[in-house]
This record gives sequence, C-alpha cells and structure tokens, in this order.
Amino acid sequence: CIALSKSEKIPVDKLLGTVILERGIDLLCLLFLVVLTFLLQIDIVYGFFSEVVFKDGEGMSFIKGLKMISTVLVILILVWLGFKVTIKIIKRTKWFYRFKRLYVGFLSGLKTIRKLENIQGFIFHTFMIWLGYFLMVHLCFPAYSPFEELFYKPIVGLAVLVIGSLGMVAPVQGGIGAYHFCVQTCMELYGYTKDLGLSFAFIVHTSQTLIIIIGGVIAVVLLPMATKWNRNE
Repeated sequence: CIALSKSEKIPVDKLLGTVILERGIDLLCLLFLVVLTFLLQIDIVYGFFSEVVFKDGEGMSFIKGLKMISTVLVILILVWLGFKVTIKIIKRTKWFYRFKRLYVGFLSGLKTIRKLENIQGFIFHTFMIWLGYFLMVHLCFPAYSPFEELFYKPIVGLAVLVIGSLGMVAPVQGGIGAYHFCVQTCMELYGYTKDLGLSFAFIVHTSQTLIIIIGGVIAVVLLPMATKWNRNE
C-alpha cells in the first residue's frame, strides 16, 4: 500500500480498504472452490477435515459442532467488546481525529466495489488470477514423476489447491509448514505415501516462493522508474 501510494498518489488508508476488499473477494472465491471440491470430491474433503480438524477420524458430531459454533461466537463477542472498549479509550486521546480520518478513508476504500467502471474486467481478472493459482499447482504434477499421471486428473489439482490454500491462510509466514502439512495429508488421502506428498508440497511451495522473490526483486528495481515516469507525465 505504501509503495502504491508513493507511485500513484493515492492515500494509504483508502488503499488498505481496497486490500481488505480484495482479500474478502479472494475468501469468497476460496469458499466457492471449497464447496465445489466438496461436491466433486466429498470423500477427500471429508477425510481431510476428519483427520486434521477432528483428529480422531470420527468426523463431525452434534457436540463437536456445538462446541465449534460456541467457540466462534465467544471469539466474535470478545473481538466486538474489545473494539468498543478501544474506541472509548481512543476518544479520550489526541489521536482520535487521526484515527477517525483513517477509519473514514478505510471505509471509502471498501466502498470502491460500488464504483467499478469495468465490472466485467474485474470479474475476468479475478477468474484469471484463480486459474493461475490452479495452474501453479496442476502444472507441477508432470514435473514430479510419481505424480505424472495426475496431470490428466484436474480434479486432484483442484483438491490440492483448496486444501493447500487452507494451509496458506494459517497464521504462519508464507504458509511454511502448514501448507506442506495440508498438501501432504491431501496426497495421503489419494493413496500416496507421506514422503511423496511432502516432496510434492516442497516442490510446489518452493517454486511459488522463488517466483514471488524474483518478481518482487524486479518490481522493487522497476518501481522507482515507474514512479519517476508517472511524475514526469
């Protein structure tokens, strides 16, 4: 957000709002793919949650479901109460107006979805982004000989994408460890050994990380040039 603010002269608070909006849309896309994968591969998705979430492999029960819902509700209530208390404390300080300005700008960024001039282009690029995510996983199958045959089974690539994404959203930097565990578990459900599943997860995660590092370095080098070019215009 800071880099884009410097190059495009857009307030950081508004950019933060658009980032949250973009993350929210990504979450909706992921939930859609989870449902789609569940419908197409119910045994794999159910097996993953039974093994990883419920541990004992017995799956969901009424008591477990009630505990999960209760825990989520308690967390949401505590977060809401914490937010209210924080607002009351901030109102008594000199930082209140600065916080209010950031809050208003943040909301303005969230509302940008209503002002899109090219909604078709937005939908198209969102689809292409997620197609790219899928291909980053699926095209690694023929690169690893034990999984070559899976190249002709795109549903497996979809399952790995969805279950691996659950590891990426874990509170771990870059999904390191969590992503590998999720992909390894997914491949075990397809009948592969832990070693093969972990090796494949390492290949996918490492290749993606290298692409991000290389692309990031190039962007850092080119960004000042682009910023200077925009100012000259």
